[in-house]
Amino acid sequence: MASINQMIQWFKDREGKVNYSQSSRLGPTGYDCSSAVYFALIAGGFIPSGSMGWTGSLHDTTLPAISKKISRADCRRGDIFLSKYWANEGHTGVFLDNSTIIHCNAYNGTISTTVANGRMGYDPIEYYRLNASQDLGIFTLPQYEVAKVVWGVLKQSGYSDHSAAGVIGNLYAESSLDPNKHEVGGGGGYGLGQWTPRSNLYTQATICGISAGEAETAQGQAKIIAQGDKTGQWLVTGNTAYHPTVQKNQTLAAFKQATDVISAAANFCAHWERPKLEYAHMDVRIRGAQSILQVMRESNLIVSEGEVEMKCLYQIDEKGAVYYFDGTEVRPLTHMDEKKVLQDIYQANNGKEMPFFKWTSSAPWHYRLKGILERPKEF
Repeated sequence: MASINQMIQWFKDREGKVNYSQSSRLGPTGYDCSSAVYFALIAGGFIPSGSMGWTGSLHDTTLPAISKKISRADCRRGDIFLSKYWANEGHTGVFLDNSTIIHCNAYNGTISTTVANGRMGYDPIEYYRLNASQDLGIFTLPQYEVAKVVWGVLKQSGYSDHSAAGVIGNLYAESSLDPNKHEVGGGGGYGLGQWTPRSNLYTQATICGISAGEAETAQGQAKIIAQGDKTGQWLVTGNTAYHPTVQKNQTLAAFKQATDVISAAANFCAHWERPKLEYAHMDVRIRGAQSILQVMRESNLIVSEGEVEMKCLYQIDEKGAVYYFDGTEVRPLTHMDEKKVLQDIYQANNGKEMPFFKWTSSAPWHYRLKGILERPKEF
């Protein structure tokens, strides 16, 4: 999977450490604006290794094949700007956000992060969004894969999007989302949540009916974390000194319904992790929670706040085919395993069961649904 995160990391790894040079532009110590973008696109997996060109080829062949044009107002992290592409004074680089760019530029003589307006070069300036890309925020791809596992388990256990993100932000701070992480410095901590001593993990696993082997996996540890009230790891009383949003008294059931990601990160720290105050690094926990919430939204693994999913299964007269309505179209299922797969995915992503309607031929609501879908739009 192509990664905006890895593309930007290529720039960050060389920021202030290389020279701007048009004559020695192929690295490792010198680059110009366009060669830097080419190398970054390779690092992100957007173009093959060995690809190279200039602003003109970015415009003519490279970017049209892997991106689409967007407006200046729409620019966000990972988008590319390209100015006066046909001329020697053309310029290019990558957005870090709508008002900030990272680029190899002659003015600073290196790769640098600057404001966007006034530093993107001469008009006309074009803006591009890469296709088939995923912004993983602050996470590496392996960290994101672990986060998805934890997210799925927590959602199946009834955690809200914000509480699940708060948990993952803490695990990012504790272990960099490595289920086999040993505490740095040999302090005895182990796993995603840095159980200390390690034997506490296996004790809690036994309480949850999880084997020692599964307890060493991301999924097993997520199941244990999800049952913090059962294992005794979750304490109702929390130290409010960690953060102003910490609830002095909060049950796990109440935490699971969190609607604010900052509060969720702080409260999981205070009620489940409970590190020494000087080692809490609450800013890291909150940043991790905010980042994974945004990544999950952009990955379409959660529904944006305020939206309602119009998905369901239905069957007529409790016999024959089961039908799946995805919010746009109706499809018949050909095997009951297909029904189970759809239900499992929906449960993992939404923390609740997909509606399954049993309609009858005497009250043909399925025809009403079909009529709506076939009716022409008025505007």
